[in-house]
Amino acid sequence: MARQTKERADQTREAILDAATTVFFHRGVARASLEEVASSAGVTRGAVYWHFRDKLDLFAAIEDRLRQPQEAQLLELTRSAPRDALAELERTIVKSLRTIATDRDMQIQLTVVLLRVDYIDEMAPALDRQAAYQRRFSAGLDRYFRDVVPPPGEGSDWTPSMAAQVLHTLVQGTVLRALRFPQEYPLEKRGIPIVRAFMKALRHNWCRSRDLISIDTD
Repeated sequence: MARQTKERADQTREAILDAATTVFFHRGVARASLEEVASSAGVTRGAVYWHFRDKLDLFAAIEDRLRQPQEAQLLELTRSAPRDALAELERTIVKSLRTIATDRDMQIQLTVVLLRVDYIDEMAPALDRQAAYQRRFSAGLDRYFRDVVPPPGEGSDWTPSMAAQVLHTLVQGTVLRALRFPQEYPLEKRGIPIVRAFMKALRHNWCRSRDLISIDTD
């Protein structure tokens, strides 16, 4: 009985998160109310407050649901030992970008988290959360370049930290631009080729004076 109760509670929580994502996407986080979220989810306002303290807590849960798989993927990648670490990193990034390009639900979640929130009043702490996530993700990339990718060849212009920061900025900017201007900047036709071009240039410079196995990343 307790198990069934927990399952129902988990289902209700997920329904609220789904409804909130949709409401925040169409209304913006600042203008949306928890009453609208409750109505969209088909639950009472009290049910929303049973699972979430306030709008900030609800937004944080939406963000966690989106971010946690991304962080887990990067952690798994950092613990791996691929034959060609740069190729494996490129393959992983391209796969993620293709998922964003084709998964409407993910596009909506990313839009809510990145573009539909104003970091003022009750939502101000959300900016600190996002900054913490960015630091963790950047640190994960840095570890990958430092511990998994072989050291830069003699004469390379790159350091692991520099490569991690530039790649992080490039991918984040690519996703933001595609979300804001999907018709002008489709990920498949423009974003992914730019990331691939960067990785090709990075590989050429990083592996200067070193023979490296080349693996097709398609």
